[in-house]
Amino acid sequence: MESASRQKWLLISFFSAISLFFIYFIVFVAFNKTDASYSARLESARVGTGSYQQSERIQLIIDQPLDVGTIQMTYRGRSSGDVLIDLVLLDLDPQYIYSRRVPIKAARNGFHISNRRFTVTAINDRRLRLAADELQPQ
Repeated sequence: MESASRQKWLLISFFSAISLFFIYFIVFVAFNKTDASYSARLESARVGTGSYQQSERIQLIIDQPLDVGTIQMTYRGRSSGDVLIDLVLLDLDPQYIYSRRVPIKAARNGFHISNRRFTVTAINDRRLRLAADELQPQ
């Protein structure tokens, strides 16, 4: 008799704990508020709006990596009218290298990597000069 009563209370306790956890999860998901600045940055990056600020000049020498914020860039030269750049996104995956080919004409108008916009200002076989702007949400 005592054993059956004990099992009954264990089952009630178990299902009550599971129910409370489920209710907490539903309330957390439904009412969780994110930081407003984070939401604005995320939205502006998604739709491509925002203003660029903090312009800086960057010079990449061929085969020499350079850290630009959370991005490591390595200029690999030119090929068939394209700029060859290897990228490492340090905050995402520091062991993986992304190879990027950007047509020189398009690169002179600007291209995006992460939350930055780069514009080629000068290019030759040994050096790549860029203007880099960081995206600021509006």
